[in-house]
Parts: sequence; C-alpha cells; structure tokens
Amino acid sequence: AIDLTARGWVSWNLEYRRPDRNGWAATTADIAAGVEKARERHPGAPIVLFGHSAGGQLALRLAADDPDLTLAVSLAGVLDLGEGHRRFLGEGAIPVALGGTPEQVPEVYAASDPMARLPLASPALLVQGSGDSLDLVDINRRFATASGVPLLESGGDHFDVIAPTSPIWAATMAEVERT
Repeated sequence: AIDLTARGWVSWNLEYRRPDRNGWAATTADIAAGVEKARERHPGAPIVLFGHSAGGQLALRLAADDPDLTLAVSLAGVLDLGEGHRRFLGEGAIPVALGGTPEQVPEVYAASDPMARLPLASPALLVQGSGDSLDLVDINRRFATASGVPLLESGGDHFDVIAPTSPIWAATMAEVERT
C-alpha cells in the first residue's frame, strides 16, 4: 500500500474478518463492502484489486462476480480450492476457512473457488514467484491455462511478490500500469 501511494495511487488496504472465526460469508462480504466503499469515495476511478495468497483467491473470487473491476491481481493466490484441499495447502487451512471439505460444503466451494468460477467477469493478472511452493506454482500455472488469464512468473518466493524492492514486484507494477 505504501508503494502504491508513492506511485500516486489512491490505496486502500482492506481487512476482513477471519473465516475460521466468523464464517466464509462474512469474509467475502467484507471484501465486497470495501470495494463498494472505495467506489463511493472515488466515483469513476479505476479499481485495481490486489490480493496476496488467500487474498489472491478473494480478489479473483470478486472478479468472477464484478464486471466493473479494472483489474484483479492475484499475488501467489490459492486459485483452485478443491485441488488445494487435496494437496493439503496451508496445512489444511482451506477446509477450516470454508467450513468443511468440498464433500461437506460443495456450495461454498462452488461459490468461492476461482477455478470453478471461470470465466471471470473482470480482467485479471496472476503473479507467481517460481521459488514458491511447487504446489502453488503448479496451481497458478493450471489456472492460467484454464482461464487464459496472463501469468507473470519470475524468480522469488511467496513474499517476494509483495516486496516493493523485489524484481517481481517491479515487473508486476509495470504490467499493471500497462494494463
């Protein structure tokens, strides 16, 4: 957010209620409400939504529903929740966040999983460090292939994609500004 502000962007850093404590519906409602509030405060301004890791999933989930986003940027996002569950990403964080497994709450997975929500209603960009978890790298590559969404993959780990001094962040911002 500090880097975006330094670039002259109006930047909002949205927080959301934890799904493991408040339910998945509360989490997604918080993100949608934050974007709506930004639209109210800055009518007509482009809305570029960035999300890191679980936030990348949230950004693309909103992009599936909202055709008025200028761009949704997933930074090392978890973009296939069913596959992420099968691979035990985040040491089992996905079913904890969603309130169960795909077999227990299929409707939540259907509504929340970016892979299940294709095609997206808004343009998107995927950013993935090649030094991140091999499962996450694979899931992002698979999502790019299935969706046609551009994938910017470069050296870096899970946190380099959000580090303003990293080469992958510089490449991300160059791509976002071109878009």
